[in-house]
Amino acid sequence: MAKHYVADKDPRMPLISPVYADLRELPPIMIQVGSDEILLRDAVLLAERACQAGVDTTLDVWENMWHVWHFFSRQMPEGRRAMNEVGQYVRSHLGKASSA
Repeated sequence: MAKHYVADKDPRMPLISPVYADLRELPPIMIQVGSDEILLRDAVLLAERACQAGVDTTLDVWENMWHVWHFFSRQMPEGRRAMNEVGQYVRSHLGKASSA
């Protein structure tokens, strides 16, 4: 799938992989990733790079969850809880940028 996603482009392009982007100007970010996620290592690396760039970063690893478990929020309590936590995170940061 990665070859289809990247096609003939350089996989280190920031628009393909934000791990290679200049992250210094990002607002606070929350990364939710499952422990069974195929991109777990990439999510951890992105969080590390964001922290190194001085970005307020929250990394939340969910045990036994997989890629985009949030889509199952109607069927799974973990999905609902994850979506609620995203909402709480966004609400807690609204207005902070304009007051800084």
